[in-house]
Formats: sequence, structure tokens, C-alpha cells
Amino acid sequence: MTLKDFLRGIVYFSLAIVPALAWYVSESSFFPYITGKGFAFRTIIEISFIAWIILAISDSNYRPKNSIVFLSYSVFLAIICIANLAGVDPSLSFFGNYERMEGWFTHLHLFLYFTILYSMYKTEQDWLKMFGWFMASAIILMAEAIFQLFGQKDFVGTKYFATSTIQFFNTVYPTHMGGSLRLDATLGNSEYYAIYTLMFFFIAVLLAYKTNKWKGKQNFLSMFWIFASTVIVMAQVGMIYIANGLAETKLETARTIATLSSGVWMLGIVLLIIAVRSFVKKMRDSQVGSWPFVVFAAVDLLCLLYTQTRGAYVGLVAGLMVTMLCIAVIGRKQYKRLTQFSVAGLIAIVLAVGLFAKYKDTEFVQGSLILRRLATINVPSLGSAVDSIRYGNFEEMVEVFGETTIVSRILNMKMSIDGVTDSPKTLLLGFGQENYSHVFAHNFDPRMYAQEVWFDRAHNVFMDWLVAGGVLGLIAYLALYMTPLYMMWRGRGKENINIIEKSILTGALAAYFVHNVFVFDSLISYILFIGLLAYIAGRTRVDSHVKESEKNTSHISDTNRKIIYGGVSIATILLFTFVVLRPLMSNLDIINGFKLFPNTYPSLAASTTESYAKFSAAYNRNTFGNIEVMEQMLQKSMTLAGIDLTKMAPEDAAKAKESIDEFRTFAETNFEKMIADHPTARNTYFYATYMRQVGNKEKALQYAMMAHEISPTKQVISAELVANLVANEKLQEAIEVAKQAYEYDTTNKSAKGLYDAIIGISQSASTTPVLKK
Repeated sequence: MTLKDFLRGIVYFSLAIVPALAWYVSESSFFPYITGKGFAFRTIIEISFIAWIILAISDSNYRPKNSIVFLSYSVFLAIICIANLAGVDPSLSFFGNYERMEGWFTHLHLFLYFTILYSMYKTEQDWLKMFGWFMASAIILMAEAIFQLFGQKDFVGTKYFATSTIQFFNTVYPTHMGGSLRLDATLGNSEYYAIYTLMFFFIAVLLAYKTNKWKGKQNFLSMFWIFASTVIVMAQVGMIYIANGLAETKLETARTIATLSSGVWMLGIVLLIIAVRSFVKKMRDSQVGSWPFVVFAAVDLLCLLYTQTRGAYVGLVAGLMVTMLCIAVIGRKQYKRLTQFSVAGLIAIVLAVGLFAKYKDTEFVQGSLILRRLATINVPSLGSAVDSIRYGNFEEMVEVFGETTIVSRILNMKMSIDGVTDSPKTLLLGFGQENYSHVFAHNFDPRMYAQEVWFDRAHNVFMDWLVAGGVLGLIAYLALYMTPLYMMWRGRGKENINIIEKSILTGALAAYFVHNVFVFDSLISYILFIGLLAYIAGRTRVDSHVKESEKNTSHISDTNRKIIYGGVSIATILLFTFVVLRPLMSNLDIINGFKLFPNTYPSLAASTTESYAKFSAAYNRNTFGNIEVMEQMLQKSMTLAGIDLTKMAPEDAAKAKESIDEFRTFAETNFEKMIADHPTARNTYFYATYMRQVGNKEKALQYAMMAHEISPTKQVISAELVANLVANEKLQEAIEVAKQAYEYDTTNKSAKGLYDAIIGISQSASTTPVLKK
């Protein structure tokens, strides 16, 4: 094996693993559905990048060729970098946080992923191999989703199941959206899985068309064995659940089942690796027929429907209509039969949408789990929509738009635009990534009172990029949609893809675009989007038909090559240290510090000391996880402050108090330092609440006033300020704040109740004149 073969093996192996990250859940980390995937992705890309850069330097065949998609992606990354540097909190913008694992460095890794894909995959066989890896991962997640379906009584298929069977699946393979029937597989959020299934629906349709093999051997089993192997792997969790249930009555049987479960898991993993390799090989050699992809698309569509994500529903309809419209208009002469089907499909969709709108309030629609959720959407006239946004209160907006979540999306759009248009600088470059919470606080619309307390995303990808990068950033992001469309339909390599494939890919991009109007991206949806961009860029470049040459065409001297190797190695090591290794270690320390809690009073001092050591170690690494460290320490401090030490022996109580005081002092000192450096509505409100609960009413009022100054229209902050004003015997000021919070939106019953309560307290506490309602 030559060095080039070894490096190519590393790159191809890395690219094969990336799609499988959707299945990975890091149970030992904080935010297990997010951080594990993020750290693993960064590590894989950095390893493959070093191998790829050596290949690219030694042989020009592995370098990215000219493409406006590559160019537009580069420009987008550069504009967002500048916006981050000029933004509210550059550190947060570049590194992100544990909850989202985004920030500029994640997008740098995604750009590297695009570049490596685009540079390494050239031939039709290469791209089929890539789709093979992606399809294998989708089949694995489909198995997870189906097991979740089996645990839901609302799923039509479980009416044939015994109640105990449904309970078993619901307990062992639950959904993660409050126990409701909203599939999320291993992504932790139904909206993330919705875009995943939406994209794979179009990918499956694309592969069914590209294969174009409707008769003869179809190789259904190549897909089935991946599914079956995944079920064997998943059986381990069920076996452990059964073993735990038998532990009290049949201990030996329970131990036997628990021991066997590990063997079953290992067997499943081995079979899964074999099944995936076999499937990918058949994909590369075009040995999988069209029908397996059609069947996959049908089951995938079922999973999509049971995510109950309306944005995905609308995206699906939009994507199908765009695909059919492209075929009907552009391919009408070349594909007459398909044109007829497309026209019929368009008419059917229009009629279905019209009939649904007319009969959405009927018993049939309201009795259907899926249709009922769609029926919550209203499409008001432009005039009534504008009037409602401008003048309507919360309840009036719900009546116009149909549902509270839709109202929150609209108000978030309004707040985003209000924030960006605040100054020429923010209009041009925005606030930097991860700073939507700043816009949310400073431009809070009081009609959002019935929604989540804190938003760090606009729940609209385009508004998110407008806030992050201003008009320039949004235009650069939109170019990521426009440039691949241009390359397919007007570029020099447009002849490399026929009209049907172009239409399906255009429909996929349209579906993704429309879905993103209602939600925000995650790492896995980014990976799918980047995969499609790389495919389009690769297939439309003019040299896409040329096979790789083994001839070295480097034209780089040995001295310059060594300099580049050294520079890239140092940069990658630094990148790995600061965006993977150190934050990962901090993340593990947080979860370990959080879990440590005494089972008995005598162990309180030791447990608190050990927990303090874990948290302080995480904090002293000075990573982007420090915000999370401080919040978790304060949460635990509140719990520790509530422990009754009088129930302990005096000596044990003294030790425990010393440990708790050390823990609290560290948490409070550093949280105050964090606020001094970057005061936000969230951290000041959080600290005010903490101080009030631990009995420091002066500091509680100080920080509540800071929070109210940052976000004066947010009622939950006003309520905290009122509580602290009352505690500090400033009743007249409390009345003024409560009155103002209520008058922002008089449909807010909580604000009205608070206002009434404060007036009552004032009237009973003194003879001071009280404002009349």
C-alpha cells in the first residue's frame, strides 16, 4: 500500500462515517443529542482534512476545481467571519455553545466537509457510493423511528398490539418531545428528524430515477439487512429493560439476560457493518433496483408525517410542486409521459389543498392526528395579517393566524427585522452568530408572553442569518441556493445532469428552503444540505467525466510543501485543542459535577467537594462551555442552599457548610464576573432569581433592575423585578412596573394577576395612595 492509498483510505473512511453521526447519541455528555454529534463531526473532519491536504498538495487531481458554488460558499464564510468580529460577542459567535454546537468554527468544518467531498468524489460511481453511505444511515434511523411508532397508541398500526407491548416500546424507545407522537429517532427533536426525512424522500426518489431498473433483481435484501441488523443492536436496550424488571424476582435470569445483551449488541454491530458495506458496494455497482428506493420513500414519508412538523409538510408539498413544474415546463418536449403525470400531480395537489382548506373544520379532519395539526394553519389576507401584526394583541393574532406557535414565528420575524434595522452597521453586518438572544431581549414583543421564556433562534433560518450577518450575510446564504440552481440549469456543466434529475434536485432545494422558513438548522440537516451542494457542484463541473490521473501534477516545491504541511498540522492541532478536546473535557466534567449528589447526609461534604472540583476544572479550562458551567453551578447552589443542616451532627454540619460555602462562593463570584463582561437579559434575570431564592434581596433587586433595563418589555423579567421591589419594600415602584407589564398586552392573565396582587399588598400594607386600575 502506497502513502497515497493510505491517505485516500483515511479520507474515504471519514466521509463514510459522517452520515452515521445522525445515529450517534453520547449519553455521557451534556446535551447528549447535540454535543456528541458535534464533537465527533469536528474530529472526523480534522482528521480527514490533514489526509486530504497532503493528497491535494502532492497531486492536483485532489484539489477543488473552479465552481461558483465553491466560490459562493467561500464568500459566505468570509462575510459571516467579518460579521462575527464586529458583532456583540465574538467569542460566542465563533465558538458557539453546547446546546447548539454551532458558531463559525462549525461552519468552517462544514466548509471543509464540502471541499473534501467536492474534491474527492468525481465519477458517477463515486457519488453513488456517497449516496450509499447516506441511505444506510437513513435506514438505521428509520428503524429507530418505527420502534418509537410502536410505543404510541395514536399510531394506527398499534391498534393490533397488546397494551403491554405498546407500553414496552413507549418506555424503552420513547420519543423525546414530551411523550407525544412526534418522531425524532436519535436526533432528540421532531423538527430535526422532519427535515431529515424530507431530504431523504427526495434523495430516494432521485436514486429510484437514477437507477432506472424496474424489472429483474432489485436487491431488496441489501436494505433489509441494514434494518434487521439495526433492530438487533437496538434489542440490547430492550433486554436490559427486561432484566431490570426481573431483578427483584428472578435475579439469575436477569443476570443471564443482561450478560447476553452485550453479546447481542456486538453481534448486531458486526452484522450492521457487513450489511452496510454490502449495500454500499451494490450501490456503487448500480446493482440496487428502483423499487427498494420507492419502498424506502414510502416508509420515509410515513415517518415524516408522524413527526407532525407542519413546516416539513409545507416543504414537501412545495418541493413536489417545484419538481413537477420543472418537468412539465422544461421537460415537456423530451419527457411527454412524465409531463402528463406531472401536470396531473400539480392539479391533484392544488385540488387537495383547496378541499382541505374548505373542509378543515369538519369532524373527519379534526379526528385525524396528522390532518388536525395541519388544520391549525390559517392563511389570512395580506391586509388582515399586517393589521394583526401591527395592532392586534396576542389573542387576536392567534385568531388571525390560527395557532400560538405560528404567532411566535411571525413575531420572531418582526423582532429580527426591528433589531437589524436599528442601525446601518447592523443592517449591513448584523450582530454576529449566536446573538439572536440579544435581539430577542432588546426588541421583545410583549405579545410573546405565552411562548417559551428565552429564544436563541428566530425559528426561521433566513431571519437567523439576517440577524447574524445582516443583509450581506443573508444574501451570501441565499447564494448557496441560487448558485447550485444556476450550475444545473445555466452553467457550463449543465449537460452532465438531465432534466429529470435537475427537477428532483431543484425540488429538494425548494423543500429545504420552505421548511427553513419555519425552523432552524442542526448539524445533521447542514450535513445533508452540504452533501447535496457538493453533489451538484461535482456533477456540473466540466471535468466531472474525467477519471483521476495517477500522475503527480503538484507543481509545488519540496520546501514549500514542507512549510504547508507544518502550517496545516499546527493549525489543525490548535483547532482540535480549542474546539474539540478542551470543550469536550469540560462538557464531561459538567455532567459529572451535575450528577454528583449525596444519598445520605454524612456524604454531603465529600460529594459537594468532589462536585466543586469537577465544575471548577471545567471552568478553569476557559472554553465556550463556561456559561453552561456557571448556570449549572448556580442551579446546584440553589439546591444546596435548601438543605437543612440542622438534621446533621454538628461536626458533619460544619464540614458540609464549609463545602457548600466554597461551592457557592466560586459560583457566585464567577457568575458576577461573567455578567460584568457580557450582561444579557438571561444571565442577569437568572442571577436575580438565584439571589432572591438564597435570601440576598439587595443583590436580587440589583440584578433584576439590570435585566429589566436590558429587556424592559419582557413580562417575566418585570415579574421578577416586582417580586424584588416588594421584598425591598418599594411597593409604589412595584405597582408601576406591574401596571406597565400588564398594559403591554391586557390579554396576559399572569400579568393582570400580578398587578392585582401587588395592589392588594399595597392597600393592606399601608395607607399610601394607590394607582387606580
